[in-house]
Order: sequence, then C-alpha cells, then structure tokens
Amino acid sequence: MDVPMFQKKLHDINPPLDDDLVQREYGAFGKARELFEAEDAKAAGIVFLDDGTHRFALANGGLLTVYASPYTAFRAGSLSLFAAVARARPSMHCFGHIHEAWGAKRVTWRSEISETPSHFTDINNDESTVIGTLAGLRQSKFDSTDDAAAKEKKRMEYNDVGYCTANSTPKRGTQTLFVNAAIESLIEEEQQWPWMVSIDLPRLVEG
Repeated sequence: MDVPMFQKKLHDINPPLDDDLVQREYGAFGKARELFEAEDAKAAGIVFLDDGTHRFALANGGLLTVYASPYTAFRAGSLSLFAAVARARPSMHCFGHIHEAWGAKRVTWRSEISETPSHFTDINNDESTVIGTLAGLRQSKFDSTDDAAAKEKKRMEYNDVGYCTANSTPKRGTQTLFVNAAIESLIEEEQQWPWMVSIDLPRLVEG
C-alpha cells in the first residue's frame, strides 16, 4: 500500500529484480491501493486510513475518531506505542502482528500512569476482563471432557457466523478495549476470526 516504501525495498535488493517479474507477482505500483480507493469501494463504505487522525460522522449520530498508523513493531510489540496508548486511554486499541496473541481484553487502567508505562505497572489486572483468546478455543491435553466440548461449541458458533464479538463497552477514560485482530494463524491453512466490535460513541455536536 505504501508505494515509496515498496519501491525502496525493491531498490535495496541485490541483485536487482526484473521489473516485469515484480509486476507479474505484485501488479503495477499503486494498483493494490486503487482497489480500496475505487468508487465502488467508497460506495460500499470502505475507507482507506492513511497515517494520522480521521473523524467520521456516522448515520446514527455518533462521532468516530480513529488514529491509524501503518508502522509495525516487530518481535514482541512496542514500548513507546503502549506508553502512548496508556496516556491517551482510548476506548479501543486495535492491532495485530503477534498472531498467536489473537484475542480481546477490556483493560482497566490504574488511576495514576507511571512515567514509563508498562503492562506490569499500569494495568489493573484484577479489574480487567478477558473476552477471548486462542487458548480459550483450542483444545489441550489438560482439558476435561466438558471443557473440550465447550471450546468446540464456541468454535462452531464462530465458524457459523464467520466472526466473533466484543460487545464489552469500556468506561471512557478508565478502560480500553484491546483487540488483537491478527487474521493469519501460525497453523497452516487456518485463518483466525475477525472481530465485530460494538462500543458506545460520543454524539456529533453540530455547529
């Protein structure tokens, strides 16, 4: 989606790749982004979010504010990103990349955020609620018969509708709904479910 970055990555390859080979494999520069910015995509309500803050006035009168970033924190996440989330305390923080950490949790923040926020010092785990994890869906050798049956039932429910839900509205300013929405699974030929999230939004104030 980021044409200049893609071109830079291609430029750094040694020996250089043949342009025709690149286009056969990935298409012409900008073609992937054009799919999201085409008129039929816009008519369907699809919006490509560039880096930055975006505000949407919804048909139901709600105001949705989204900060989007294309930057990826490799390995086990980003301390600076977590610190920014801890200070902003948004209603929802959606991310991915760590595929095995798929799931959702309603996090309750401690009343005072430390100078260098971390998961260990600034989240009140006693007041936080896990909504869903892979461990809660995948059977293990330690499961009882009832536990295994319950996990299989939940998986079948998700498969039937094609998604899972997080309808746990966080308390504004004190809680954040964390959603790891990584679709790709570490298990070959398996895909993880997308999340359908329902949260309360502030009303749009005209004028």
